[in-house]
Amino acid sequence: ADGSQTGEASEGVGIAVAIAVADLDSTAYVGNASLAATGVTVSALVPESTFTVSATSGAGDAEDVAVAGSLALHVVLTDVNASVADGATLDLNGGSLVLTADSRTDVSTSALPKAAASSGEGTGVGASVALTITDHDTHAKVGNNAALGDADDLTLSATSDHKALTKAKNGAAGDTAVTPVVAITTANSPTSATIGTGMVALDLDGDLSLKASHSG
Repeated sequence: ADGSQTGEASEGVGIAVAIAVADLDSTAYVGNASLAATGVTVSALVPESTFTVSATSGAGDAEDVAVAGSLALHVVLTDVNASVADGATLDLNGGSLVLTADSRTDVSTSALPKAAASSGEGTGVGASVALTITDHDTHAKVGNNAALGDADDLTLSATSDHKALTKAKNGAAGDTAVTPVVAITTANSPTSATIGTGMVALDLDGDLSLKASHSG
């Protein structure tokens, strides 16, 4: 978003607002059923995804008051789940069960002025607010009361990598200059690999591996 006022006037106002909301869901699961197979692989993925929001504002020269304002609001939500449902029964016939949940995002939010600050012989005001809100859930799970029979390996992996950059900058010039600037990021990224309670059967000939990792 780009808001600008150009030319000379007694008052100059340039305001830009940019708002973006992204909500991604990726789910792969074995439902509450009886299943016989020679190995099961369940994968839920959100591959590397980039989200960018930028608001740039500026006010031209004004004799009395020059005001520049930029607001950038960015909300990114992801929900990634690979699971075996509560009460499911799997006969793997010597094969392995692999559950993989993987989510990766890069979020950038900017509230900026134009190259020239708002200016006026009287009062110059330059305000920028940038707000980033992210909530990323990444889970690999075998549900409660499930039964796994004649299995080799059981592998659960949940991996999340979420980056966020929030930037606010502004400036003003004049006999009186006011430049409030605010940049806020809130991030929540629960990541888990779990086996539920009350397992009816967990018959493994091979390895049991549970891994949950988060970075960003």
